Amino acid sequence: MAVIGLVAVIALLSQSTGAEVVDLPVPYNRQDETWYCAEASLQMVFDYWGEEIPQHDIGDVANERPVGGTYASDLERAARFSNLSTSYQYREGGGSRLVGYDQRSYGYAAYSKQWTTSGDLSTRYTDLMGLVRGGYPVILLCWLDADHDVSHFRVVKGFDTDTGDFLVNDPVHGPNFRMNMTLLVDDLWTSYDRWGMVVVPWTVEVQVPEVVGPGEEFSVQAFVEYPLPEQVLNAEKVYSWPDGPIATITVPPPFALAPGENATLDLDITRGGDSDTVEWTLVSPVSEGFWTAEVVVLAEARTKGYSTSYYWYSDRTGGVGSATVGCDAVPPTIDRYDAAGGARVLGDPGVNIVYGTSDAHTGVDVVRLSIDGGTSWLDLEGSSGEFEVTLDRGDGDYQLMLDVTDGVGNRASITTSTITLDTTPPRILLFQLAGGSTIVTHHRILVELVAEDDMTVLEMMTLRVGTEPWGAWEPYRDQFELVLPADGETSVEVRLRDSVDNTVSAVRRLTVDSTPPVITHFEVAGGLGTTRERTVELTFSVRDELDPELDYTIAEAPTGTATSGTTAADSTVMLDWTYGGEGSLTLTLTVTDWAHHTAEAAVTLVVDTEPPIVSLVLNGGERVTTTPNIPVAVSAIDVTTDVAKARIRVNSNEWGPWSDMSTFRRVDLGPGEGERTVHIQVLDGAGNVGETSATVFLDTAAPTASVTFTVMKPGGVVDGGSAIVVTFSEAMDEASIGVVLMDNSSGLIDCDLRWNEAGRELLVTPQGTLSRGSHFVLQVQGKDLVGNDLDFRGIIFSTPDAEDDWDMTLTEDSAVLLMVLVLVLAGVVALGYGLVKRRG
Repeated sequence: MAVIGLVAVIALLSQSTGAEVVDLPVPYNRQDETWYCAEASLQMVFDYWGEEIPQHDIGDVANERPVGGTYASDLERAARFSNLSTSYQYREGGGSRLVGYDQRSYGYAAYSKQWTTSGDLSTRYTDLMGLVRGGYPVILLCWLDADHDVSHFRVVKGFDTDTGDFLVNDPVHGPNFRMNMTLLVDDLWTSYDRWGMVVVPWTVEVQVPEVVGPGEEFSVQAFVEYPLPEQVLNAEKVYSWPDGPIATITVPPPFALAPGENATLDLDITRGGDSDTVEWTLVSPVSEGFWTAEVVVLAEARTKGYSTSYYWYSDRTGGVGSATVGCDAVPPTIDRYDAAGGARVLGDPGVNIVYGTSDAHTGVDVVRLSIDGGTSWLDLEGSSGEFEVTLDRGDGDYQLMLDVTDGVGNRASITTSTITLDTTPPRILLFQLAGGSTIVTHHRILVELVAEDDMTVLEMMTLRVGTEPWGAWEPYRDQFELVLPADGETSVEVRLRDSVDNTVSAVRRLTVDSTPPVITHFEVAGGLGTTRERTVELTFSVRDELDPELDYTIAEAPTGTATSGTTAADSTVMLDWTYGGEGSLTLTLTVTDWAHHTAEAAVTLVVDTEPPIVSLVLNGGERVTTTPNIPVAVSAIDVTTDVAKARIRVNSNEWGPWSDMSTFRRVDLGPGEGERTVHIQVLDGAGNVGETSATVFLDTAAPTASVTFTVMKPGGVVDGGSAIVVTFSEAMDEASIGVVLMDNSSGLIDCDLRWNEAGRELLVTPQGTLSRGSHFVLQVQGKDLVGNDLDFRGIIFSTPDAEDDWDMTLTEDSAVLLMVLVLVLAGVVALGYGLVKRRG
C-alpha cells in the first residue's frame, strides 16, 4: 500500500508544472482534554466558518467518552446541532442539557465519507487537495502515529506540492503541522477506512446597496446555497435532504420591510448543491442623519441523520449572511458658491462660477447649475471646481441656481445667486450744447445731458473737448457748464458709463465766435452824394474770421425798401440798387455772421430823378410882339436839389451857354416875321434837366384886306342881294375891326357882321337889298393881333340901274363923286364906325 501511495503522490506531483501551496486560515485550538481531539478538530472548523463553539459544548453534544473517544457519527451529529435539539450529555459542571449552541441557532451541513472503494482510492489525494483548494478544511479520523495504537482526529487545511506535505492543524501536535502526504493518506488515514468529514454552513450571500437615501425603497437579495462539494457528492444520503427550506431576514430599525413584505420566504432547495435567490424590499428611514444597519438573512432547513448515540435525529441546518446598508439622510453641503465674484450686475455674459461641495457619507454625486431659474440644468464636473458659464438669454435678470445631490439623492438646499446681465450700453436721449446752438458767442456754455439705462444705473461720465485728452471720470450730471477754448470750431464728446462699465459716447460740434464781422468797404453810386438815377451800383466788402458765409441786409430809409442775401466771407459784393423814393435816402448795410454778430455801415445819397419844374413867360405874357427884343421871366422849382443853371434858345437855334438863371431878362427873337418859340432848360443839382418853351408871334408889318362879293352877275356885276367878303392878310383882332358901308342916297347902311374864319375872313351882309343905281363906299379899320393898324380906306362900287350891270372898276368921271363921298364919309366916320361895329 505504501508503494502504491508513493507512486500516486509522485504521479500527482509530476502533473504540476509548478509548486502549489494552499493554506486555509483555519484557527487552531489545542484539545482541552486528552480525549477531545474530535471536539478540538470540529471547534477549529467551526471557528473557520464563524462562531467559536466551546469544546465542552461540542463534547456534550457529541457524547464524549473519556475512554474510547468520540464516535465519528456523533461528531457529524454535533456539526448539525441546532437549538431545535438537546445535547446528549448534561452541561459540564452540571446544569440542564444544552439546547443548541449558545453562539448560534442553526447547525452546519456535514458530509462524511470513507474513501474505500477503488474509485475513491484513486482520487484520495486529489479529493483532499481539491477540497482544501475549494476552501473546505477536512476533518480526518486517523491513527495518531505510525504505531496505529490510538485513533486521532485532525484537520487538513492545506498542502505544499513542492515538499509533498499536507498542512494539518493537529489538536495534539499543533498548528500548521506538516505531514507527508503518503504517510498521512496511505498510512495514518487507514484507521477508519479513510473517514473524512466536510463541515460547512449554508452559503448565504446578502446583497444590499451600500448606501440609500432617506425613505427610499431598496432591494435586498440573498443568494442561498446548500453547499455540497463535488468531492463528497456520493456522501449525501437521501434521508438527509433538506426539508422546508426557508430564508428569514432580520431588519434592524429604523430600517423596515416595505409594506406587504414577509420576513420569511421559501427557498427552492431540495438537496445538497441546490441554490436559490430570494429578494425583499426594504424602506430606509426618513429622519435626518446617517443610519447603518446590518441586514441578516438566515437560511435553514430540516435535515435528518443517524448517529451512534442519537440514532435517528432531525435537526436544522443552515447559514447566515449579512450585509450592512447605510442610509444617508444628511444632505450634502455647499461649502462655497461664488458667481462672478459676488457681483450682482454684470456687463459680460461670461460668468465665472467657483463652487465647493462635500458630503460626509455618500459623496457628492451630481452638481448642476441652472441659469434660468431651474428650467434647464447643466451638469458640472466634480464636487468642487471652477466653471465658466455664458448668460445666453440676453440682458435681464438671471437666477443662477446651484443644485447638489449626494450619492443617494439627498439634495442640498438650492443656492441661488441673482445676477443682472447688462450688456447694453446706456442710451443718450439728449446731448445738447448751448441749448442746441451750433454757434455760440461765449466760451462758457451750458451742457444738457439726458440718458437712461434699462438695467442698471448711470454712474460716471467723462468729457473731451476737441483733441484734448479725456477728462477724469466723474459722477453723472444732467446739466453743467463747460468753458470752451478760443474761438473756432471744436467738438465736445461725452462718454457715459453704467455700473457694469458699459459705455456710450456722443459728440457734438459747435463753433465759438465771439467777434463780429467787419465791413471793409461800402459805397453807393461810385461815392457820389447825389444821383439822378434811381438804379445805382452798390459795392461792399466784408470779412469774418470764422464764418464762411455772411448774411447781409440792405435797408433803405425812410422808404423801408430792403433786400437781403448771403455772401462768402472775405468777398466783395456788387449789385444794382433801385431806390424806392426821392430825396435824401440812407442805405444801411447790416452784416450778420452765424453767431448773430452784426456789423453796420450806412451811406446817404440824395436821389433826384425828377427834373425841375420850369416856368417861362415871354413878352410879359403877350402872345404877339412887334419888337424882336422881348422880356422873359424864367422860374424853376425842384423839391429835391437846387437849380444850378439854365440855358435858352429860340426856335432851333443853338443853345446858349449854361448860365445863372437869374441872368435871363430879355431875349432877342431875331430878324423876320412870324411865330417864335423860345426854349429854356434848367439843370438841377442831380443833373436832371427841366425844359419848357413858350411861343410868341413877332409881327412888325401892317395888315391888308381884300374884298369880294358873294353874288356876282355875269360880267362881274355885283348883285343887289350880294354880301361883301372882307379877307385879311393876317389874323385880326376881331374886337378891333370896324366896318362902314354908305351909299350916296341913304347914307349909312346897316350891315350884319359874321366871321367865316376867326380873325381872317369877315362876312359883311347889308340889311336888305342894295339899292340899284346907287354908289357905295366901304371903310374897314382895325388892328391885327399884335396891334398893327389896318386902314382899308374904302372901296367905291355901284349897283347897276335897272337891267344894267357894272363892275367895281372906278371910272375917271367918278373921281369927283368919290371925293365928295369921301368927304361926306369923313364926317360920319365916327358915327358909322361905332354903328357898324355895334351891329356887327
